[in-house]
Amino acid sequence: MGTYTEGALVKVTAAFTDSNNAAVDPTTVTLKWHRNKDAVTTWTVTTGQIVKDSVGNYHANLDTTDLTGPWSYEWEGTGAAQAANAGTFLVVSST
Repeated sequence: MGTYTEGALVKVTAAFTDSNNAAVDPTTVTLKWHRNKDAVTTWTVTTGQIVKDSVGNYHANLDTTDLTGPWSYEWEGTGAAQAANAGTFLVVSST
């Protein structure tokens, strides 16, 4: 688990591949994230918060301003490439 100071933009990434390990774009890419026990926020490529870097590779920046504590996120791909990948990180106070 990575640790970041509050106020950092934390870059989370996803790489989607097929059964031959070739990069492939899912029909839909979704990122779900939440801090501690807050409500889950859902982003998609079409809402603009997720950036497609290249075929099968995506990233998003999570703004941790004033949001300390444990964070969790999960990438989901559906359709042409079905996959999921989850992770966590900790945000600590800057003081």
